[in-house]
Amino acid sequence: MLVRLVFAGLVLLAATSSSRSEMVDCLVSPHRVAELAFGFAGRVEAIDVERGDSVRKGQLLASLDTSIEQSNIAIAEAQLAATAEIDSAKAQLGVAEKRLQRNKLLFDRGTLSAGQFEEIEGDEEVARLKLAELSEARRLRTLDVARARAIMALRTIVSPFDGVVVERHVSPGEYVDTKRVVTIAEIDPLFVDMIVPAAAFDRVKPGQVISVTLDHPQGLTVKATASVIDPFVDASSGTFRVRATLPNADRSIVAGSRCQAELGQTASGTGQ
Repeated sequence: MLVRLVFAGLVLLAATSSSRSEMVDCLVSPHRVAELAFGFAGRVEAIDVERGDSVRKGQLLASLDTSIEQSNIAIAEAQLAATAEIDSAKAQLGVAEKRLQRNKLLFDRGTLSAGQFEEIEGDEEVARLKLAELSEARRLRTLDVARARAIMALRTIVSPFDGVVVERHVSPGEYVDTKRVVTIAEIDPLFVDMIVPAAAFDRVKPGQVISVTLDHPQGLTVKATASVIDPFVDASSGTFRVRATLPNADRSIVAGSRCQAELGQTASGTGQ
């Protein structure tokens, strides 16, 4: 009789446990964090954001003193805009080509010596090469403008994505040399990171919707989507890692807060 009662109790416990959801601790983290610095050393001219500010992709965040770079760009652009030399070379080539055409007729008729005709051909070739040389110089001036602008860009910091300012590390007037200037974080979407017991390995699939109960806002339950699942189990801890993506368009969910994730039904009465 006792054996039957124990067996019945085990069956009841297994039936109860099989319907219980697997809950694991988790942490809400930013989608990405970037520590931004200038590409050159120099004096900080301006910091245009404060801690907690929202920023947009491409927004100017900070800049060094760029007076020299601005002058270099102005000079390079002025040199690029100058066309007098090329216009003169084109005109000279046009005259040389017409002269060559006229004298070719005379040469074909035998009224112009070979030496004279070769000299005229040489003049036309020199004019053509002069125009090619000036055209190449103009192309190089275009590259000079691009280089000056690229150097200018390295003295400014723009946001690489939409996000919020986590920290501002310097102030205007400071001299910086590869020092981080601003840290920003992308908080839409967020990540939910969890360490899951190995027994649940077969119950978590990419794209699976996971219920997440947040500490902040307290007690709020939201839906996240499993996006990254470790393809192996850590032998020492008997766990594997899962990362889920959590939309946060209104930015109401606090990054850095703890949470609990519900993975679905357990497969046995172990609670794992």
